[in-house]
Amino acid sequence: MAELLLQSKAASRNGRFHAAETYLLPSDEEGRVRLDIQHRLLMAHTPMIVPSGLSFNDGDAILDPGTGTGAWLNAMAKMLPPTITVYGIDISSGLFPPPLANTSLLACSTLDLPAEWTSNFVYVHQRLMVLAFTHEAWKKCISDFYRILKPGGWIRLEEYDSARVFDGYREPGPFYGRYLGSLSALGESRGITSDNLLKITGLLEGAGFREVQFTKSMTLLCGEDALAAGAWRSLKAPFLQIGGQYFCTASGGQVLIDVGLGLGATDEELDTFMDKMEEELRGTISELMFVTWTAQKPL
Repeated sequence: MAELLLQSKAASRNGRFHAAETYLLPSDEEGRVRLDIQHRLLMAHTPMIVPSGLSFNDGDAILDPGTGTGAWLNAMAKMLPPTITVYGIDISSGLFPPPLANTSLLACSTLDLPAEWTSNFVYVHQRLMVLAFTHEAWKKCISDFYRILKPGGWIRLEEYDSARVFDGYREPGPFYGRYLGSLSALGESRGITSDNLLKITGLLEGAGFREVQFTKSMTLLCGEDALAAGAWRSLKAPFLQIGGQYFCTASGGQVLIDVGLGLGATDEELDTFMDKMEEELRGTISELMFVTWTAQKPL
C-alpha cells in the first residue's frame, strides 16, 4: 500500500484530482476547531467506530476519505496494532495531524481514487461531506468505495442532517428557520440538493453493497455548546457571493428565497443577522441529528 500511495501522490501532482468547487466550508483553523468538536459529538452519540462484523488481520489497510484534522484516523490507529495501517486522504493537507507509526496521509480527492487501489482496503470510513457533495459526487464516491474494498470489506458513512430532511425535529425559531432555508438555497445553487442524504441507502444498494444499516441519533445542545458545534459564520463568504433568488424544498413545498435579502446583502448585515440568530440559539435547546450508514461488500 505504501507504494500505491507514492504512485497516487505523483499522479496528484499532475492534476489528477478534482478541485473542491462545491465545498461550502473553509479549511482553516476555525474549521479545525469545528471538526474536532463535531468529532467529539459523533464519538459521544454515534460511538461505534468499527462495524460489528469486521475483524482485522496483519497487513490490512483502512481508508479515511476527507480525513480533515485526522481526529477519527488517529483514534482508529491508536486502537490497532502497528501491522494495520490507517490511510487518510483529503483535498487539502492543511489540517493534517502529525502522522503516527501506523498512519499515512495524502492530499488526494475522494472523487478520484487511483485505479491501483482496487480491492486493497478492508474498511472505508467517511464523514461530514453533506456540504460538499452533489448527488453525482455521492454516486461516484460510493461506487469507488465499493471498488477499492476487498470482498467482505465494510463501509461506514456518518453525516450531520444540516438541512433537516429527516423526521423528528421541533419547529426552529424564526432566525434559525431563516438560516436553515437559506442554507438549503445555498446548497441548491451549487448542486448540493437538500434530499441528498435521503438517497444514500439507495446508492449503497445500487453500488452492490449488502447488509445496509441506517441509524439516526438526535443530540440536544444548549448555549455555547450549540454555537461551537455549528458552522454559521464559516458560511458568510458563500452567502455573500451568490446573491439572487433560489427555490429550495421545505416542509410546505417549494419556497422562493432571496439569499441576499434573507440574511443580509453585506458583511455587516450578515454579521447582524448571525448575532441575532446566535442569541436566539443561546436561549433554546438546539437539535443536531447525526445519521449513519454501514454496509458490506459481498464476499
